[in-house]
Amino acid sequence: MRGKRVPPFCRRVAVLGGLFAVVIQVAQAETRIDGTVDSVRIEMDHASVQEVLTSLGAVYDLRFRSAAPLDRNITGSLRGPLPHVIGRLLDGYDYVVKSANGTTEVLVFARQRAQQAQFPAPLPATPGLAAVPLPATRPVALPGLPQQPMPARAAR
Repeated sequence: MRGKRVPPFCRRVAVLGGLFAVVIQVAQAETRIDGTVDSVRIEMDHASVQEVLTSLGAVYDLRFRSAAPLDRNITGSLRGPLPHVIGRLLDGYDYVVKSANGTTEVLVFARQRAQQAQFPAPLPATPGLAAVPLPATRPVALPGLPQQPMPARAAR
């Protein structure tokens, strides 16, 4: 049994419908920025970190470069001075912010690893072990330096 041939008009409609769905998906991401460098207000709706940084660069004198993908989507709002907003926006990334002569430069290195991977679990205590006292030390005279008595420590 052979399949029916799809007319060219129907193929065009299907392709246009697919493109329309992609355009709607992209159009849903939105970023609104308001305020001065000292009091930035950002409203984000399904915007990626890269889109937000690009928008900040269009409004303020901000440049950024990244070695990590900035594709995490954000919905919400941020308010505060520009450096504070950038810090909240890049939470979870390793980055550096440099400000000079009214220009802000952001360098993003990588996404941070999960907290569990950064700090290994502490070793369990071993029963029966006691702290070993360190041997007593005495001051050593250094040649060429005058000998001065140690100041008395106040009682705690």
